[in-house]
Amino acid sequence: MTFASDIDLIFAVKNSGKYQKIQNDFQDLLASFKKELSPFSVDCRLRPEGASSQLVWDFEKYVEYLNKRARIWSCSHS
Repeated sequence: MTFASDIDLIFAVKNSGKYQKIQNDFQDLLASFKKELSPFSVDCRLRPEGASSQLVWDFEKYVEYLNKRARIWSCSHS
């Protein structure tokens, strides 16, 4: 990891349906990470289904995504 690197996070939790405000709670957590981990950039752009995807995935749905639809990718930054 270098100063040009960013930190990509994926949030997967068990029984996410039990928590009505889970998306908002994790948005707050992500904002906290961005502040605390400065000068590194922190984002969740690698989440399943891309940038329009929900922030928090149910663990079982995430495993299903990995088994059925996930693809190997690479990204280079200039």
